[in-house]
Amino acid sequence: LSGRTLSVGGQFSSAGGVPAANFVQWNGGAAVDAVPPGPVIIVRRGVDGGGHPKLTWQNPTAPDFAGVVVVRGDGAVPQVAPTPGRRFAPGDVLTAPAGLAAGTTGEALVVYVGQGTEFIDTATEPGHSYEYRIYAFDTSLNYAPSATPTAVGDGPTRPAAFALLQNSPNPFNPTTSIRYRLAAVGTVRLDVYDALGRRVRTLVDERQSAGEHVVTFDATGLASGLYLYRLEAGSFSQTRRMLLVR
Repeated sequence: LSGRTLSVGGQFSSAGGVPAANFVQWNGGAAVDAVPPGPVIIVRRGVDGGGHPKLTWQNPTAPDFAGVVVVRGDGAVPQVAPTPGRRFAPGDVLTAPAGLAAGTTGEALVVYVGQGTEFIDTATEPGHSYEYRIYAFDTSLNYAPSATPTAVGDGPTRPAAFALLQNSPNPFNPTTSIRYRLAAVGTVRLDVYDALGRRVRTLVDERQSAGEHVVTFDATGLASGLYLYRLEAGSFSQTRRMLLVR
């Protein structure tokens, strides 16, 4: 059998003797496990006392089970297909086409890797909803997804489009609230400019989740007059006006 591949082991389908589960491949003198350990079973989903998504699951009982990878989508179903043989760590970002199914756009973030049966996603904003998928993996780094994506949270799902809303109150003195909606996770920048186009404040400059966000602008120390505020998120940008009246 030198130089050939042989499949052996456990269960076979009734048609054609094709391996269906619990098999390995013998390739070039080395055994290669080609079967994922089986999916986790979602037991409970909800939020903790702080409003953060909380997932509880049962791990598979396969003897070669090694752990789970929890992935959070960008507000949509995370269509992630972890690459067999690759080891993941929290903070890894999967993007199309390498990490997402064909035809899917956006990003998915690895938020947990381990052998536990519970995860609280504290890196989220209360009042929003997020969608997750849990992948069990074995010692050979084969991955099996949870049967269905899991939506968790106590707020609406992601907005259908990006938007920068009018500040309120307007006119204002000296503080006002600025709301904006993000249709996908990504790096966000929100700047305030004076009437001459000079930047006077940077209110947001960070990676944020999909959903509706609000930030307070304090104009203490600035002169009365017209100001512009501009939101940039990926290829999206929008500018609005506001009036500071002392």
